[in-house]
Amino acid sequence: MNFNSEWLNLILGGGFVATIGAVYKGLKEYREGSWRRKDSAVADLERWRKQSDDAREWEAVQHQWWRSWAGRLEYKITSTLGPEALPTKEPYPTHPKDKEDTK
Repeated sequence: MNFNSEWLNLILGGGFVATIGAVYKGLKEYREGSWRRKDSAVADLERWRKQSDDAREWEAVQHQWWRSWAGRLEYKITSTLGPEALPTKEPYPTHPKDKEDTK
């Protein structure tokens, strides 16, 4: 094999090794950066999910409180004034999705 002295000088002079090292380092940084972005996105999703769950739980607590309050008021009104003092209840509304299913 006959190597050209310029190629031999380029490879052994550090040009080739530096290029391979730079490519390796670039790929490594890109991969680590993508993992960092992925971890950050997963952490954001977990945080948003926890906030959503907390808001839903708080909504359930508030709903139960108002339901209990309405029940106590209804009891107090009927026990003092009689059942005729209460206004008539409107029918419970149906969800639009349920209306579509019946068509």
